Amino acid sequence: MRLGPPGCQARLRAAIEFEFDLPYPDGSRMDLVKCAMDSFSQRLQIIL
Repeated sequence: MRLGPPGCQARLRAAIEFEFDLPYPDGSRMDLVKCAMDSFSQRLQIIL
């Protein structure tokens, strides 16, 4: 299944990769990209 117009799925993936790997003030990272991709894919019923 595709989400919206062409390119929307790629932009959503890029946004999730950015948002869920933001650094904390100490320099460590969230490192939640895989978990977020799985959750969004399941909820939207698409493969990201």
